[in-house]
Amino acid sequence: MTFLFSTEKLIEIGLSMTAKLNIHFSFVENNKNGKEISSYMFSYDVAFASPVCDVVILELLGNEKDLPKSISLNSTNLSRIQEKLHIIGHPSGMELQHDPGCKIIKKKEELNELVKGGIEFFSSQGYDKTEVEEDYKPCVISPDHILFHCSQSTAHGASGSPLIVISDDQPQVTGMLLRGHPKLYYNYKKGKDKERPDLLVESGISIEKVHSLLKEHKLDDLAADLFP
Repeated sequence: MTFLFSTEKLIEIGLSMTAKLNIHFSFVENNKNGKEISSYMFSYDVAFASPVCDVVILELLGNEKDLPKSISLNSTNLSRIQEKLHIIGHPSGMELQHDPGCKIIKKKEELNELVKGGIEFFSSQGYDKTEVEEDYKPCVISPDHILFHCSQSTAHGASGSPLIVISDDQPQVTGMLLRGHPKLYYNYKKGKDKERPDLLVESGISIEKVHSLLKEHKLDDLAADLFP
């Protein structure tokens, strides 16, 4: 069984290593409430890692019968996306959340106006202008990334969640959530007059980009396993 994650901890692309991983098949609040959850210790290989793209692929070693039944979703490319996508995940360890109305940022003009407004706003709140500019800098319109707005329930702690579109009445994964920009948005003091969710840009990597990275590094078998 192979898992796809976002990461900031691995520093070499294509890194190969084996380690132990403790997986809880539940969510944090269940654990806090004293409910019994399934926990397993697995060995795993780091099948692929790209710190630049913030992606790592782990392959669990051992008996698959010990794992919950996996759910397979078809993948699709960014050109199939219209205006909205779905995000499903456990932000900050909460119970499973579903945001069906994430708005895609497609136009360069819209993004530029948003970033300009964000820099002005956060600078007015006392943050260093250069710091804000640097944190918005990765937000660019490109075939490799998905930029969007999501609801408050999935805006923090949902990194690694799949980004899904409905095509021909079928759910299809088009990307993976990486992080939100600017990072300081999660910490600044929000009063009623300071709530500006429109200035938070969520960034995801496209499934096409992940696939191309694997092909580029001649990991054809892994690509075929993840993208049948």
